[in-house]
Amino acid sequence: MEFLPLTAENNAAFADLFQREKGQVRAHQMPAYATWSFMAQPFARPDIPVVEMAWEDGRAIGAMGAIPQIFLTGQQEIPGAFFVDWLVEAQQRRRNIGSQLILRATARFPVSAHMGSTPAGYATCATLGARDCGRTVTARRILKPWNWSKGASRNDPFTRLAWSVSQEVRALTRPGLGARPGSSLRPVTPQEIDSQLCTFSRALAQTHVCTLRSGPRWHWLLNAPLYQGQAYEVSRGGAVIGYAALVIARRGGRRIGSVADLCVAQIDHAIPVLRAAITELTRHEVDGITFTISEEIATPVIADMGFEQQSSPMMGTWLHDGYDFTLARPWFMTMAENLSVTGGLDVPGQQGSGDAAVDGRGTSDS
Repeated sequence: MEFLPLTAENNAAFADLFQREKGQVRAHQMPAYATWSFMAQPFARPDIPVVEMAWEDGRAIGAMGAIPQIFLTGQQEIPGAFFVDWLVEAQQRRRNIGSQLILRATARFPVSAHMGSTPAGYATCATLGARDCGRTVTARRILKPWNWSKGASRNDPFTRLAWSVSQEVRALTRPGLGARPGSSLRPVTPQEIDSQLCTFSRALAQTHVCTLRSGPRWHWLLNAPLYQGQAYEVSRGGAVIGYAALVIARRGGRRIGSVADLCVAQIDHAIPVLRAAITELTRHEVDGITFTISEEIATPVIADMGFEQQSSPMMGTWLHDGYDFTLARPWFMTMAENLSVTGGLDVPGQQGSGDAAVDGRGTSDS
């Protein structure tokens, strides 16, 4: 067995591994898409593999992916990564391959976070020194009657009536439904807000562990092969309070809006920025909205904006020896970094034929 980095020549084997083991290939694991997902990352370095595959008898039997990040806390800026796509063939799982992949990845990235989803996965991570340092919440709001998980339409009269009644009840029992007044959005390009994204990130790092946002990173995030998105500047009372990256893509035949990322300098601005982003996506008449964000931000929004919590995974974190990285601070994370926004996309026959996310007109809820 040997360990090989993902390349343009062997990325079909990466997709084949997930097809064999999971029965499906997510969009970002496809050969044509994996180049963008992993190798076009703004923080990636050509001398450090972002994906390694365990290779034996001419095929991939395991894989471990990484989305390069720069972690911030206080004055520290440390290269690291979010770990994704950790998988070993079922019949090979007693050979310690998964642990070897993890340990090799942690050696490449001094600070790393893994957003897993199974108790077994977390148990394995814990034995390798991971710490549970926070939770992120995935929340979804269905705006039209359909089955999110199956992508199936709910068009029978009884289902439409039941769904309409449930929405009326939700509106009555949650009077805060909708955005708070006073926030306005202005479409911007990632390039023109590069310095602001960096400045806001470093300001937030004085109170929270976070990752560096930048113009190149958001340009990468909002210009994928299968969709495009839009960055917005969010203001309140004439002052800029944050930035939002929004995407609309097809999933199960429906148009789903995603809050791909947020950037704020003060944590108390994260909720109004998230509300404004959700209001903008609603204006585009999407079928549903999704976001994944740190629990302290997600919980108040879920409570009164009609969202349902889907999961609350832990963020296991590895620290490479020799780094004094402050974990006492709370974490602020959004999960576009690990490509949750690309999961489950409909894959058109021709690359680049996905929906454009937003029209860039901007809006105001004041």
